Order: sequence, then C-alpha cells, then structure tokens
Amino acid sequence: MPVVQHVYCSAIISKKMCDALTSYVFSISAAKGGIDEFVVYLVTGGGNPGSGMELYNFFKARPERTTIYNMSS
Repeated sequence: MPVVQHVYCSAIISKKMCDALTSYVFSISAAKGGIDEFVVYLVTGGGNPGSGMELYNFFKARPERTTIYNMSS
C-alpha cells in the first residue's frame, strides 16, 4: 500500500514560506522515508510569483507523486 503524506500549509507565498515548506518536505522525507506521495493543501492569499514558481519547480523535481489542492478562493 502506498505511503501518503498529507501537508497543510496556510501562508502568503513568500521566500520565507517557500523555505519553510521545502525544509519541512525534506525533513519529513528524511525522517519517515519511503513516502510515495505528498498531498499538499495550500491556503494562500497570494504573494510573490517568483516564490510560487520556486515551489512549483521544487515539487515537480521531487521523485514522489505530488498533488496540490488550492483551498483558497
């Protein structure tokens, strides 16, 4: 059975938020190991487009399957 890690993130997209989320994903991957999929629930009121692209590229480069749900309006 695949191992799925659910992540909830509620913050304005900024360099600080991007650094915190990527660090968290790295730490979860290292601590638990064997994660097959990340499901990210993202609640944001907008923010820095450059940081948004950095997050996009980070998750695209990850070996795990990743699904991101936009929970904002």
